[in-house]
Amino acid sequence: MSEAIDISSYIAERTQNFSGRGWVFHEISEWLANPAQRRYFLLTGAPGSGKTAISARLAQLSSGLTSPQDGSELRQGWLSAVHFCWAQDRRWINPRTFSASLAAQLAESGRYPEFAKALVEKSSQGQTVLQAVVTATGGDATGLQPA
Repeated sequence: MSEAIDISSYIAERTQNFSGRGWVFHEISEWLANPAQRRYFLLTGAPGSGKTAISARLAQLSSGLTSPQDGSELRQGWLSAVHFCWAQDRRWINPRTFSASLAAQLAESGRYPEFAKALVEKSSQGQTVLQAVVTATGGDATGLQPA
């Protein structure tokens, strides 16, 4: 089974000197408190407006690293999995890495035992194939041969 990407240092960097934006957390908390709301919350803004910092703070709230304000719905454990797309690390924007990281987080959380069981069963059905890379250029491998 794959492991989740360790994003702890990325989150810490993005929330360093974090302040304000209480209105956003209030809106998200209100959205979570109302089950009739849509199941997505869209946060938009210009580059550098703080979307990543807000997302990182939400991850900290869910992990218990930061306490919620005013009895909000943003308590420890409210998120099941977290992923950031960071163009400076190609693994983070790879769809397979994305899905494997989320799957690992969901399975390891203990909140979804049936999912964890199915994931283990599915991954044990796969075959391991070893290959030797003959040439690799710019991330593309050519001349793959069985090892």
